[in-house]
Amino acid sequence: MLSLMLMEYRAEGMTLRNDNGSQFIAGAVRQYLKDKRILQEFSHVATPEDNAYIEAPLKPAA
Repeated sequence: MLSLMLMEYRAEGMTLRNDNGSQFIAGAVRQYLKDKRILQEFSHVATPEDNAYIEAPLKPAA
């Protein structure tokens, strides 16, 4: 997904904010982001308010 996004958008200097899930702390992902010059920032453990937009439930379509 990130590779496709990077074909369309310039991401150098961008900050990608993640929770601490294993998919985001994996060495390969961290190296990929570093190679693309994308900064990676993590929310604090057990604090969903740090990432409220992602943690909020979806509202059903009207």
